[in-house]
Amino acid sequence: MKAENILGTRLKKLRGEKGFSQKEFGAIFGLTNFQISRYEKGTANPDPDLITKFADYFEVTTDYLLGRVDERDSYISIAFEDGGKEPLSEDEKEHLEEMLKNFRETKKRWLKARGLTEDDL
Repeated sequence: MKAENILGTRLKKLRGEKGFSQKEFGAIFGLTNFQISRYEKGTANPDPDLITKFADYFEVTTDYLLGRVDERDSYISIAFEDGGKEPLSEDEKEHLEEMLKNFRETKKRWLKARGLTEDDL
């Protein structure tokens, strides 16, 4: 059974919304249209740094690109859309703290796997 290619599907959709061909989109990141095609088809996966660059470019979260959430905005930006006038609830604070904890753990594992430290960033 073939796994669903959420990353590729979302990249293709976001690229289309900007009106870019694969070649034009790839050029922004120094990639070929062949590389973009492989990402969109799910035959190759971009590295974590590139996924982050894609997310930043499209102003979405990496979790959205990877299919972990269906909302394009982060919970933090949603929480502060009203300019931070409404204080966070205890549930929201707990959720954000858990997200930050998970981010830090993931970052630590990512750095360790590459033989890097925080100082290398």
